[in-house]
Amino acid sequence: MNENQTLGSGKISRRTLLKVGGAAALTAAVGGLPRFARTQTTSMVPNGAGYYRFKVDDATIILLSDGQSTGQIFPRFAGNPGRQDAYTAALRAAYLDPAAFANNFIPMVVEIGRNKILVDTGIGPGALANRQGLTLTHLQVAGFSPQEIDTVFITHGHPDHIGGLTVPGGAPAFPNARLLVGAAELNFWANQATPSPAVGANLIALRNRFTLVQTNHEIAPGVTAVMTPGHTVNHMGVMVTSQN
Repeated sequence: MNENQTLGSGKISRRTLLKVGGAAALTAAVGGLPRFARTQTTSMVPNGAGYYRFKVDDATIILLSDGQSTGQIFPRFAGNPGRQDAYTAALRAAYLDPAAFANNFIPMVVEIGRNKILVDTGIGPGALANRQGLTLTHLQVAGFSPQEIDTVFITHGHPDHIGGLTVPGGAPAFPNARLLVGAAELNFWANQATPSPAVGANLIALRNRFTLVQTNHEIAPGVTAVMTPGHTVNHMGVMVTSQN
């Protein structure tokens, strides 16, 4: 996002939005947002009630706050031995306090044409006691039911991105959605000797429902899966392209 593109207007005038991982470039729009009940309709609930909606030409993007994790950045992140002084200096140069780290979890809905695509699912409702796992709550505040989501795309297999695929008891959280994930990403996580509980309860349990995709796969008209390796080796993102 460049200096001429702002979220405050509710519309971004640009041809393409590249969504990477947990929407890190956009978390400032929704970080630390309050939890609201689901009794209000979309027209009644302003941006900031756990979600942020804006336009990318003919697509509507809805960022959902799944919650926030706070604490010290070291050694959970950037824990490389011998590099923490450099990381600390970089954080302070960006006016960030290493002792007051906040990690926001931001799944995203892409509404384009007839499609309602959820990109990542958050930690899952089992984390509600920690004010995390709020994706379903804020999805409904934004005006969508889980049954309306027709596609779920998973960028990578970390717990805060896959944990919301199921609800307590193991049922799919989005029963009418087709599930998509990168083939190499799923194979990496599902074939580990000791998969994490989140992988077992979500990726492995729903493995037969997943469509495995490669880069440049068309998720829907105007929405394409692209390789964005780094956060994980086989990480993928989505590219939303205007049809105008």
